[in-house]
Amino acid sequence: MFTSYAQNFEDVMLWRALKHVENGVYIDVGAQHPVIDSVSLAFYEHGWRGVHVEPNSHYAQLLRESRPDETVLQAAVSGKGAVLKFFEITDTGLSTCDGEIAERHRASGFTVSETSVPSVTLANVFESCADCEVHWLKIDVEGLEEQVLQGWKPSQARPWIVVVESILPLTQIETHEEWEKLILDLNYQFVYFDGLNRYYLSQIHPELKDAFRACPNVFDDFVLSGTSSAPFCVLLNNRLATSEQELGAQITQGQIELAEARARLHVQSEDLTGSQTRAQWLENEWNAAKAKIDELNHHSHHWWTIADGLNRELQAVYASRSWRLTGPLRDMNVLVKQGKHKFNTGAAMISSIPGRIAQFLLRHALAYVNHHPKIKVSARKLLAHFPLLKARLKAFAQGNARMSMQGVSSYHPISMTQLDAKVATQAESQVDSVSPCSVRADVQQKFHRAVNAWRLGRRVDG
Repeated sequence: MFTSYAQNFEDVMLWRALKHVENGVYIDVGAQHPVIDSVSLAFYEHGWRGVHVEPNSHYAQLLRESRPDETVLQAAVSGKGAVLKFFEITDTGLSTCDGEIAERHRASGFTVSETSVPSVTLANVFESCADCEVHWLKIDVEGLEEQVLQGWKPSQARPWIVVVESILPLTQIETHEEWEKLILDLNYQFVYFDGLNRYYLSQIHPELKDAFRACPNVFDDFVLSGTSSAPFCVLLNNRLATSEQELGAQITQGQIELAEARARLHVQSEDLTGSQTRAQWLENEWNAAKAKIDELNHHSHHWWTIADGLNRELQAVYASRSWRLTGPLRDMNVLVKQGKHKFNTGAAMISSIPGRIAQFLLRHALAYVNHHPKIKVSARKLLAHFPLLKARLKAFAQGNARMSMQGVSSYHPISMTQLDAKVATQAESQVDSVSPCSVRADVQQKFHRAVNAWRLGRRVDG
């Protein structure tokens, strides 16, 4: 399949005539862009190589970068070697060395910048490939065609086919009458006009003339690249641009999704790492707990063994004859302890009776005295001779008064039976917390105080 990149199917017409040639050679004067409107690219893709002549520094650099195995001459072509004024119109194929054409472009609204470029002749260009037979030559110099053809002589090089742009730029005005005689004098014949270019065939190769009987058509079996600036490529170019934009948007969205996926993967990786760390920690804790449980089980078994041995020994003791024989002695010991406890309780109660009787009598005597003022006065006079007894009675009276303030009546006679029952109840409630020795000492002390108080009373009465 042949892909056409040229502006007006120039490559299709040349390929129809020369497709039987392998590894052919071409010269492209005014080559411009290495892809857009390129006549040579399709041949380059089929193994051809050649020479490019381009005065525009930008396009010359693009040609060098995209065709490193071809010759690129950054110069203008004219009738003689010199330095020419070059009127550059950026990003177009309208740059020219013709000042009048440049002014018309400026008047049409194009931005024109003027520079100087070196110039070579067409004969000089042929010298760059003197050892090769040139199969086609294209001349597109924007109005400088006559000067270019004038510089052909004295070279004897005869490309098989010569293609020359033959109208004024951006018009349909033909200009071939000014320069066609020069090429016809070089033994070429006109064979085809495509509305933009005129095709000339060397008389050495008349067999190629039939290739120019018809314009490009379906039988040429070619496809459009879509890179041409011709109007018939606009729809294709627009679709291509739309597809590129959609593809770019998809790529951008894909990159965003890829970044998000990478971020999620990174987070999941961190979570997985944390989970693995947590799992390892839990496993270590489980192993430590298991080891501790095993150790406790070991100790538990050890103490269970000891306890079981002791229990066996205890059961052996219980089952022994000596334990059965000493059973009555143990029972008697329990009865002795219980009897001793009851004896101590009763002794405490009996020993406290004199003191309680004395307190009872003294309390009622004081109450009686307090209710008889004459006796009270006589008692005070009598007690004045016994200060110690007076102090003791005063202390007893004060203690009795405090008991009255706590809810105890100062004069409520009760029977001895009730008094004994109350004392017995208090003694029984305190017997568990007071030892028999302390009870006995307390009882004896109270008994002695009561006897002394009774003796003092007898002394007063005497």
